Amino acid sequence: MVGTSAGIVLAIPLPYIEPSLEAYCLVDNPVPIPLNQGHVDSVHFLTVVSRDDETLVITGGNGYEDFFKSGIAPEIPETATCMLVWNVGQ
Repeated sequence: MVGTSAGIVLAIPLPYIEPSLEAYCLVDNPVPIPLNQGHVDSVHFLTVVSRDDETLVITGGNGYEDFFKSGIAPEIPETATCMLVWNVGQ
């Protein structure tokens, strides 16, 4: 996961790297996937918490932005400090 200065949180899948006798070869080209929710301003922190079978990604920043305008966005002032939590499984 990567947090940007524009408030966007990106999930970047780990590529498969195939070892060979001479060097490691990148088999897949990782493509960043933007999450549908983020912050109005830069992502201030991003952390991962793992426990049992759960993996949570927690981000903090100013405001809340629903990038795909799904209609579920609460009315939060842009200056409010917000924490967003995603359950990304195992």
